[in-house]
Amino acid sequence: MFFQAALLYLIFYYTDVVGISPVAAGMILVVARIIDAVVNPVIGILADRTRTRWGRFRPYILFGAAPLALSAVATFSTPSGDESVRQTYAIASYAIFSICFATVAIPYSALLSTISSDPRDRTALGTIRAGFSFAAGFIVSSVTLPIVNWAGGGTAGFHTAMAVFGVLGVVTLWTSFAFTREVTVPSIGETPNLCESLRALGSGPIVIFVVIFLLTNMSTMLRSAGAIYYFKYTLGNAALVSAFLSFGAAMTVLGILITPLVGRLVGKRDAMIIGLAMQALGYVMTSVMPNSVIATFVWIGFFAYFGFGLKAATTWPILADCVDYAEWRHGKRVEGLAYGFAIFAQKLSLALGGAITGWMLSASGYVANAQQSASALRGILALVGYVPAACLIVAFGLGLLYPLTPARVEKVVADLAARRLSTSGPVAG
Repeated sequence: MFFQAALLYLIFYYTDVVGISPVAAGMILVVARIIDAVVNPVIGILADRTRTRWGRFRPYILFGAAPLALSAVATFSTPSGDESVRQTYAIASYAIFSICFATVAIPYSALLSTISSDPRDRTALGTIRAGFSFAAGFIVSSVTLPIVNWAGGGTAGFHTAMAVFGVLGVVTLWTSFAFTREVTVPSIGETPNLCESLRALGSGPIVIFVVIFLLTNMSTMLRSAGAIYYFKYTLGNAALVSAFLSFGAAMTVLGILITPLVGRLVGKRDAMIIGLAMQALGYVMTSVMPNSVIATFVWIGFFAYFGFGLKAATTWPILADCVDYAEWRHGKRVEGLAYGFAIFAQKLSLALGGAITGWMLSASGYVANAQQSASALRGILALVGYVPAACLIVAFGLGLLYPLTPARVEKVVADLAARRLSTSGPVAG
């Protein structure tokens, strides 16, 4: 709920509610990502070295939930003052939110690889996680604007909406802490030093995965940030954006639900590739088809969102496979650092997407709450069509290069199980 709210509404909140210029709004996200570049690896390394009676990762969920909720509410709250005051507050509040998000999200994501080592279990767990994640996205896209309007609109309305999401977020995170257990826990002697961590982090599958993850999330950010502008100014019906986002979230959940079947037939890797192909097709067709509500719902609402569901359900199980491969190849487990790297890529995509949104709107001549020029309308179309399509085409090409096929994953898992039983040294591969 926190990430989806920022993904869908933060740029719009900054530009059309707070009154910050599009370029400045984009730069706020970039500054936060610079902070993340330092913070995320530190959190990942600390998580890998944490040892408590609750495990390595669960304590971060327990103690980080409330600060995360409070920082999310603060991000969608703005003090009175001139634009420089509003910009300074926006930078500070969003930076704090980003740190709190990383403190919870990195250990939470890494928890998947410690619950089970079985690839099929991980696929099922990834599907469950993604399903609930995008059910939350469905809630956010459906109820945010109604709550905002009910609470009087403007800053107060967004503040109220985030307070509701904050309460729900804390309850669900504490539930996650209470009802999970970490099964795979390395001993202190297996904890990698910094050089060993970086060497394992640089394994080919992890690098390919993170670049794909960056590109797909950036395309999602552009689409999500551009959607409200596209419906408001290109299609002339801003009221439809909630219906569109809700429909898209439902198609994402449908894609997630069918992923286990597709995974059993072709494996996680090829399920991801199929999802990338569907997303790319949706954005390409949006770029070349006449602008209409029906075409938007078909090509983005169905193809792009459904394909994103296939890709999303395989994301964290695939990264868990990458962590296993790094351990198989280098003899060290680096869940915290690997998932920290991935969460950084996720938030970097949010920043780049936000910055590109701001730059493109500014360069095309966009003026908030006014009739847009032909140039501005072309810029808005690029946000929901051309640029996301380019990101997905590159991601699709990288997906074809991803080396961890089902047979190779099975071998890695079997070798690791045998190694742990025999306590032998790392297997070269």
